[in-house]
Amino acid sequence: MKNIKTMIYLVLMCAGLFLLSACTEVYEIQELPPVGSGQFTITVDCEETEFLREQAEQGDVTAQALLFGLYLGEDNIEQAVYWLTRASELGNDEAQFILGMMYLDGLGLTQDSERAVYWLRKAADQGLEIAQTALLANQGDAGAQNSLGLIYLDGQGVKRNFEQASYWFRKSAEQGYVLAQYYLGILYYNGQVQDGGRNFEQSEYWLRKAAEQGHAMAQYNLGFQYLRGQGLPQNYEQAEYWFRKAVVQDNAPAQMNLGLMYFHGSSVNQSYEQAEYWFRKAVEHNHSQAQYLLGLMYDFGLGVTQSYEQAVYWYRKSAEQNNYNAQNDLGWMYHNGLGVEQSYEQAAYWYRRVIAQGSPQAAANAQVNLSNIPVQYR
Repeated sequence: MKNIKTMIYLVLMCAGLFLLSACTEVYEIQELPPVGSGQFTITVDCEETEFLREQAEQGDVTAQALLFGLYLGEDNIEQAVYWLTRASELGNDEAQFILGMMYLDGLGLTQDSERAVYWLRKAADQGLEIAQTALLANQGDAGAQNSLGLIYLDGQGVKRNFEQASYWFRKSAEQGYVLAQYYLGILYYNGQVQDGGRNFEQSEYWLRKAAEQGHAMAQYNLGFQYLRGQGLPQNYEQAEYWFRKAVVQDNAPAQMNLGLMYFHGSSVNQSYEQAEYWFRKAVEHNHSQAQYLLGLMYDFGLGVTQSYEQAVYWYRKSAEQNNYNAQNDLGWMYHNGLGVEQSYEQAAYWYRRVIAQGSPQAAANAQVNLSNIPVQYR
């Protein structure tokens, strides 16, 4: 029953219901967070259980909902569904939604689309937004399917669930809905689809679908996969092609990466001037890596007039967004008094920031730099 209860929990989060344990026996649910700000497991004694039943028999919807949670916690699905149905019949929209979802997904019940639609419509007619979305999604509306995927992806009123998110994104994506194609591609890229593990081939498939429909972030991500050779042969020309598609739509990550291609001369003629141009486009969107790279160009006079002051300006912009390379370099500027008044205290501060959250290599570099500061300032 544990899987059933885990799945039902996804919809319990929306209603704010509790799993109860009768007669002072605490029922433990593993790996499930609390509902709202209260405790997920509530202990009631036998007298309180009888009181709940009396109240529920008299039509108290709250008592009926609590009994549903109690019996669910005891693995008594039959009684749980009985009291949930009673609450639904009395017009409780959240109970109707939960019951509808149980029928829709076969959670502890025989899957029954007709009954699912009946109860979801009841809840939707009362204005329960998540029920309206679920109802439309079940009826095949691609936009609603995408929205339901986002609800599960972001944990809006339900427990975050990548499996359910990918299920609904796929339903929508197969109808050509561009946003769902993009999200599904990203889930495959991150290894968050049920099949398990990162799947660059499927990621590329769905991102291309979205990119061909003009989705800027899909175009950027497809270009990035070509740049890195993830799931397809590394191809700088194709990376550049898709980055250019995305920059037309003012996409900051694509602007930064196109600038980086000019910086290194990857598939394009090396040009610091063009690199600076695209980095500046990206920093208009506060892109931290582009800020760092501009700082680097000023630090070493690459395509711009060398200026430690300008380097410090851009390093600081990036460092304040937790870019650990910028934090390390800003620490170095303070350490050596380059473009800023020398300060061991500030240098140590930025080195420690890198050590606290940087990559192992960056943290190791910062640790070496920190060890070269007089001990009283560390």
